[in-house]
Amino acid sequence: MNGTTGSTGGFAGSSAVPGADPARSGDHVGAAFRHAPIAMLVADSGGHILEANGAFGAVADRAPASLRGRCWPELLAEGDRATAWDLHRDALSSAGSGGSRVLRLDIPGGAPLRMVVELRGLASPHSSQRSPGDTANGSGDGDGDGSAHGSGNGNAAASGGSADPAHSVPSARSGDGGGDTPAGADIGGDGDPTAVAVLFREPLPDEETLRVITELRTENSGAVLWTLDLRTGRLGELFGPSPLGRMLSDDARDLEDCLARVHRDDIARVRDALEASHQGRDYEQRFRMFDRTGEERSLHARARFVDGERPRLIGIIDDVTEHVQLVRRLADRRRIEAAQGRQVTELAAKLVSATTIDEVTGLLTDEFVPIFGGTSAHVMLVVDGALRASPASSRKSEAIAMIDGRDAADTAYPMGAVVQDRQPRFFESRAEAVERFPAAAEILHHTSAQSWATVPIFGDRRVALGVWQVAWNQPHHATPDERALMLTLAGLAGQALQRVSRQQAELELADAMQRRMLPPLIPGFAALDIAVRYLPARAGWRVCGDFYDVIKLPDDKVGLVVGDVQGHGVEAAAAMGQIRVAFRAYATNQSDPGTVLAETNRLLGETGEIVFATCGYLVLDLASGEMQAAWAGQPPAVIGTADGFELWEPETGPPVGVEADVKYPVSTRRLRVGECLLVCSDGLVESSECTMDDGLEQVGVVLRDQADSVGVQGIASALTELVPAGRGDDIAILVVRMAGAGSRD
Repeated sequence: MNGTTGSTGGFAGSSAVPGADPARSGDHVGAAFRHAPIAMLVADSGGHILEANGAFGAVADRAPASLRGRCWPELLAEGDRATAWDLHRDALSSAGSGGSRVLRLDIPGGAPLRMVVELRGLASPHSSQRSPGDTANGSGDGDGDGSAHGSGNGNAAASGGSADPAHSVPSARSGDGGGDTPAGADIGGDGDPTAVAVLFREPLPDEETLRVITELRTENSGAVLWTLDLRTGRLGELFGPSPLGRMLSDDARDLEDCLARVHRDDIARVRDALEASHQGRDYEQRFRMFDRTGEERSLHARARFVDGERPRLIGIIDDVTEHVQLVRRLADRRRIEAAQGRQVTELAAKLVSATTIDEVTGLLTDEFVPIFGGTSAHVMLVVDGALRASPASSRKSEAIAMIDGRDAADTAYPMGAVVQDRQPRFFESRAEAVERFPAAAEILHHTSAQSWATVPIFGDRRVALGVWQVAWNQPHHATPDERALMLTLAGLAGQALQRVSRQQAELELADAMQRRMLPPLIPGFAALDIAVRYLPARAGWRVCGDFYDVIKLPDDKVGLVVGDVQGHGVEAAAAMGQIRVAFRAYATNQSDPGTVLAETNRLLGETGEIVFATCGYLVLDLASGEMQAAWAGQPPAVIGTADGFELWEPETGPPVGVEADVKYPVSTRRLRVGECLLVCSDGLVESSECTMDDGLEQVGVVLRDQADSVGVQGIASALTELVPAGRGDDIAILVVRMAGAGSRD
């Protein structure tokens, strides 16, 4: 390197930089390299040092000649060598800058020196030059007299001669230097740089601060500091390759290669934004891109436009995949919570409208379980001090069968403990359940459940009516929201159970009162088949005013009565009882049905009670089949046979109780053997959804179709199943048929 040396492989002399023309530059380039104030070295594609200048030798405290053949990353602190190899590979991937980083240079006998290390890829020389390795092996270009080009006074012979050993350049072979080359380090190939220039300089105070902050920002994070040459379309990283950069682009540095990995739904938008950047605009886009493993990532790219001879974009890319996924999860959770909210509202409404205990507990065991992702659920109610499974008709598992009938005060088991102290119990595993309740171990042998939530069902004054248990077939942690919702639903169920219990008690009372008002036993007649039915309205639990009666009269006659007292409740039932008793009393002494109605009407007027009733009363002569009927606003009677049916509309007067002095006309008709007679209250054939004509038509069809196939009991049952007008009102039904041919009762 003193100007008198022989061949230096194209680096010691004028070809210290590949591509220099020695015929024109002489040794000026080599001299510039040797005496440059900036510490630098040149290495081949494998990282072996071909030449180092004097400034580097001074900084590294080593003779430049002693460094030839060594791998330059091995001169750094051990912790920085992997980063140096990354920079080396990056520089070889494209001509130009390979990035820079602050690394520590080992100093013999001293502390490592922090240096800014910047790499430049050196493009392959033109065809008249050989690679540094060929020259170093003695096969460089020879002149006409067989001597190699040199820049000193002595020329080495092309064959057999050699340059000064002190200044010869070793070939780029693994093992020639002071360190091993990592696998894949020698990645130079046709069209790629075959060497790199490595520059070392001390960082400026502000620059080092900026670099440290930048490295902390990008190290082990989802960020890339990038630059794009808008003329060549070449991409690079400002401070060397980063984990995210390698994951996204691998070794690709061409813009088109990177765009090929952008999601097809986003590529048009990304290209449009890049096109706008050629017009001097800044760049910002969110898009999806597939990394080298094929995984989709969401990226946020921002850059500033920098004008000049080489216009470019300089910016940062953030990996926002986790953020996007979090937003999606939150959106999904909101949708699920909204759906669950609607479901809870619907089910809560079902609890409010439930009419039986089994309906309430069935909602808890079946329809509420999916809200919590449970596998199964059970309800145990406290009945006479014992736990009983509900609904009673549900299939019991072996474990529930072992609990069914157990003393509700037995706190050795979770359900008993919950009933006694009214505190919920949550078990995330079988081990936790056994640890807290050892006596339950035997029961757990008969179930596959792995976790449980057992909450009390409260009534008024926080009285525990029972427990509701939800089970999962895998370990499950009940969140605070789940626990609060379970307690809320259990509370609603407790209110519904108490409401249903009160309603059932009222219904039982009403039913008892109603049956006391109706005749307890219908008299039998050899010449007449009789069937009666009473159906209370489903609109509410109440005592009602519809009634029927069959009265045995003298002279082989029978009185048939069907009526409907206005209103509902105790008053209507009381009035109905009065009218039925009056009918019996007057019918026993009066054979004319019109007189019986008139006397009953007069009695209601004398009592001063504001009550009226529609009713129909007819007297049937069992010997002749002659019927005499007096009607007070009652629907027509229906007479049916197998050949058809007809409506009998006796002449009617006003309902009883409306006018004090009213005469009720009497209509006469004969009931033949085999004919069925239906007298009913208007609840069977008329409602807001069904006109009386339509209702009478439907019940007439039933009488016609079943006149010969079933008896009067079967006809009555068929009518209770049909109920053309629905169950919004009370219904009284009386069906009779003259005994004879076709009689089945």
